[in-house]
Amino acid sequence: MNIIENPHRLGTSKCELWLCQFLHFLTCKKSKRLEQIILQIEEDLEAIKNKKV
Repeated sequence: MNIIENPHRLGTSKCELWLCQFLHFLTCKKSKRLEQIILQIEEDLEAIKNKKV
C-alpha cells in the first residue's frame, strides 16, 4: 500500500482505510495527520463508488 506517494489516490482500497483507522486507534486518536489521511481515503472511496473519478 502506498499511502503517501500516491498523489492521485486512484488505488485507494478499503484495506488501506482499515489500516489507517487501526493505526489511528493505536495512537489513541492523537495523530492529526492520520485523521486527514482517513478523511481523504473515505472521500476517494465515495468518489469511486459514485464513479466521479
